[in-house]
Amino acid sequence: MGHLDWLLQASFQTPAKGKRRDAQLIEDRLILIWYAEEKIHIWDTEKGKLLQTVDAPSCNSLRISGDGSKVFCLGYNSIQSWSIWTGEAVGKVEVDYSQILDPLVADSSKIWASSEDSLTKGWDFGISNSPPIPLSNTFSVRPHLNFIWDSWWWASDPCRIRHTATGRDIFQPTGRYERPNDVRWDGQFLVAGYLSGEVLILDFNHVVPQ
Repeated sequence: MGHLDWLLQASFQTPAKGKRRDAQLIEDRLILIWYAEEKIHIWDTEKGKLLQTVDAPSCNSLRISGDGSKVFCLGYNSIQSWSIWTGEAVGKVEVDYSQILDPLVADSSKIWASSEDSLTKGWDFGISNSPPIPLSNTFSVRPHLNFIWDSWWWASDPCRIRHTATGRDIFQPTGRYERPNDVRWDGQFLVAGYLSGEVLILDFNHVVPQ
């Protein structure tokens, strides 16, 4: 693995607990969400304050929508959405969590989930005064860089960034950043959360192999 120049964008202390988290820059504000005590907590990291708390009896996966307006939660029998800014319920679709294989993928107001039957199903939660609309097309965007991470506590392999064309690992965090508790990756930005409450953000537009 060659030497890399990488830019640390920011590091924040937060009260986030648990493993189910997500974070996103929304109008230059880093918004963090996490699930604890049957509630979804929405936190403004720069102001250091809680924006909203919404009730969610079960939540196996969390995502912020691509347009930054909503939070998605995958429960045991549904995917639900709430407004980040008001906490109001936006919509709900019935799904069987036991059949979902991959983490939720969000883009704009749309959400996709892959299932055991190898199908990818999606819904648009952005239609005003309407229930979520099923999508006929699947999410097909594939980044040039893959984030490889085994989240099980007994796993020994560290997380890393791998180039899809060459198969080479081009980046691997070390030290206290080696084993994140939860991550989000879109092919460019890596957001990694740690049990300490720290959130590490890396922009791979600034990664240049030497």
